[in-house]
Amino acid sequence: MSTPIPTPRTDAAWAKTFEENEDQCRAGNAATDMRDECATLERELTALTAERDQLRADCENETKWAAHYLAQSIADKARAERVEAKLGAAS
Repeated sequence: MSTPIPTPRTDAAWAKTFEENEDQCRAGNAATDMRDECATLERELTALTAERDQLRADCENETKWAAHYLAQSIADKARAERVEAKLGAAS
């Protein structure tokens, strides 16, 4: 059996619910099914949040590289223009 992935928000909410209302402890399978669905949603949210954060970091990295290459291109063009100007002046 695999180790379950922790779902701290669901676990805390579930524990608090049963502390406040002991009658819900006897609610049966429907409550357990609901708790399992909440845990599934929490795991999916955690995974999607991690994926979003990774994509955001990738995007920031790509933006930095694009800015670097753009600056390099501008510098190369300015250098080429200076060389052309010197060659034109020498003619």
